[in-house]
Amino acid sequence: MLDTLLDALVQTFTLYHLLYLGAGVVFGLAIGIIPGLGGSAGLALTLPFVIGVAPSAAMGLMIGLQSVTATSDTFPAVLVGVPGTASAQATVVDGFEMSKQGRAAEALGAAFSASLIGGLFGAVVLTVAIGFAEPIILAFGLAEQMMLVVLAVALIGSLTGANLFKGMAAAAIGMLIGTIGSAPTTAIPRFTFESIYLLDNIKVVLVGLGLFAVPEILGVLRQQERIADTALKPMGWAKGVKETLSHWWLIIRCSAIGSALGALPGLGGSVIDWIAYAHARTSLKNPETLGTGDVRGVIAPEAANNAKEGGALIPTLLFGIPGSASMALLLGGFILVGIEPGINMIRNQTDLVYLMVWSVALANIVGAVICIGLASPIARITTVPFAFLAPILLVFICFAAYQATKDVGDLFTLLGFGVLGMLMKRYGWSRPALLIGFVLAKRLEASSYQTVNLYGWSAFERPIVIILGLVAGVVLFRSIFSSLRKAPTAEAHPPSIGALVLPVAFISFACFVLFGAVGFDPLTGFFPKIVSIAALVFLGLLTIAHFAIPGFAIWEDEEPASEHASQNKAISFGGSILLVTGAVLLVALFGVLPVALIGVAGFLYLFAQTKPVTAVASGIALAAFLFVLNKNIGASLPEGVLF
Repeated sequence: MLDTLLDALVQTFTLYHLLYLGAGVVFGLAIGIIPGLGGSAGLALTLPFVIGVAPSAAMGLMIGLQSVTATSDTFPAVLVGVPGTASAQATVVDGFEMSKQGRAAEALGAAFSASLIGGLFGAVVLTVAIGFAEPIILAFGLAEQMMLVVLAVALIGSLTGANLFKGMAAAAIGMLIGTIGSAPTTAIPRFTFESIYLLDNIKVVLVGLGLFAVPEILGVLRQQERIADTALKPMGWAKGVKETLSHWWLIIRCSAIGSALGALPGLGGSVIDWIAYAHARTSLKNPETLGTGDVRGVIAPEAANNAKEGGALIPTLLFGIPGSASMALLLGGFILVGIEPGINMIRNQTDLVYLMVWSVALANIVGAVICIGLASPIARITTVPFAFLAPILLVFICFAAYQATKDVGDLFTLLGFGVLGMLMKRYGWSRPALLIGFVLAKRLEASSYQTVNLYGWSAFERPIVIILGLVAGVVLFRSIFSSLRKAPTAEAHPPSIGALVLPVAFISFACFVLFGAVGFDPLTGFFPKIVSIAALVFLGLLTIAHFAIPGFAIWEDEEPASEHASQNKAISFGGSILLVTGAVLLVALFGVLPVALIGVAGFLYLFAQTKPVTAVASGIALAAFLFVLNKNIGASLPEGVLF
C-alpha cells in the first residue's frame, strides 16, 4: 500500500504529467471564470486532444480541469454578482455584498482558501473511499436517495429568512416550474403549450442566471455608482485567508457535506452549495448576518463545492457510474484513453487510482494559489463605474444563457426568470428556495416513483430512511420554530400594485397546474397535483399569517412608496425591467455581435458618459472577445432571428 502511494506520488511530479496537469488547471480556471460554460464544456473541448496521449497525461489534463472549475467561478460571483457556474450561486449572496462594502479581496481570499481546503478534503475522502466506500454506496438504494432529496427540501426552510411560508411557497412554485416538459416517469409532455423548446425541460443555468445575475447587476446599477463605495482594503486577501482558518470547523463540516452529497448521483453542485449554506445558517451563531456580507456565507458553499469533486469521483471510479454531466464526460475521456473505471481498476491498477488522488490534490493547491495571487488586482474591477460594466455584463449574460440549448428560446427564458428574480428580490420572496425546488423537482418525482414501485411501504422501514426522515423532521421543525420566534415586527407599508403581482401570479400558476394535471393519467399527473396543492396551502397559510401575525406580510417592498421620491437613483425599478427586456430582445432580434458593437457603445456614450473613443473601443473589444470564444472553444453566438 505505501509503495503504491509513493510510486503514484513520484509519477505525479514527472515533468510530462505536470505539464498536462498544469495545462488542465489553467484551462479549467479560464473556463470557470466565463459564465455559462463550466466544467462540462471544458471537458467536452479537451476530449479531441487526449486521443493518442499516454493515459496518465490525459488523466492529468482532465482531472486538472475538472478539479478547479469550481474554484475560479468565484471571481464573477463575488465581483459582479454573476455565478460563473451553477455551483457558485450561493456564493453570490454574501460574496457580492462584501464586494459592495469594499471587501472583494477579502471575500476572494476566503473563498479560494476554503476551496483549497475543501478540495484537499475531497481528495482525502477519495483516498479513504477506495477501500471502504463500496459497502456504503451500495447501502444507499433508491429509497435512501429519495429521503436525501426530502432532506434537501426540508433544508429550504432555513434559507427563507423569517417568513417561512413565503419560502416554502416559492420552493413549491420552483417544483411546479420543474414539471414543465417531459415527465420523467412517462415521457409525456406537460404544460409545454405544444412548444418543442419546452419538451426538454428548462435548463438550470437559465434559472440561475435569471434569478441571481440579472437582479444583482441591475440592483447595483440603480443603487450605486460603483460596486464598492469604499476603497479596496490593502492585503484584503490575507484577511480572507485568516478568516477561513478561524472557521476551520465550519469548513470541515461543509467539506464533509460536499464530499458525501457529491458521491450520490443526481444532486449536483447547483444544490450542494445551497445545502452547505443552509447548514451554516442553522448551525452558526448570529445567522441573521448571513446575506449581509458575512464571510462565513462565502466559506461554507466554497468548501462544499470543491469537496464535492472528490466525492463525485467515488461512484465514477468504483462503479463507472457518473453522478453529473461533467463526470459523464470525464468517464468518457477515461475510456477513450484506455482507462476502464470499476472494481477491477481499483484492484489491479491501484497506482493509477492514487495518481488521480494526488492529481486532484495538486490541482487544487495550484489552482487556489493562482487565484489567491490574482485576488487583489482583479478585485479592482469593483471600483470601476458600474454604468460602464452593466451593459457589458448584460450582453455577456445573454451569451452565457444561449449556451444552454443554442436556441433563441434560451434568451426569452432568461428574460422571464430575470424579471421574476427582480420582483422576488424586491418583495421579499426567497430566490434560493425557488431554485432548489426547481432543481429537485425531477429528482424527487423520479425517485419517489422508483421507490414506491421497488419497495412499496416497506421503504420506510429501512434504517437509513428512518434516520434521514427524522433528521428532515427536526430540521423542518426548527425552521418553523425559528420563523415564528423571529417574525419581523417592522412597520408595514401599504402594498403597491407591483407587490400584489407575485402572490396573484403564483396562485394562478398553481391553479393552472392543478387543473391541467387532472387531464393526465395518474402516473403523469400525480406529482404536479401534490405540489400544486402544497403551493396553494403555503400561499393560503401566508395569507392567513399576514393578517394574524405581525411581520408576515405578503408584500415587503424594499422601496416603500413614501421613499421612492427621496431615493436619488439613476434608473427606476420599472426602468431596470425595461432595460433588461430591451437588451435581451435586441440580442434575440439582431444577434449578440451587433448589440455588442453598437448597443454597448451607444449605452456607454449616452448613459455612462464615456468618451466616444472609449465607448467604441469597448464595444469592439467585447465583440472581438465573444468572436474569439466562438472560434476557439466552440461557444455559440446568438445570431438573431432577423439574420
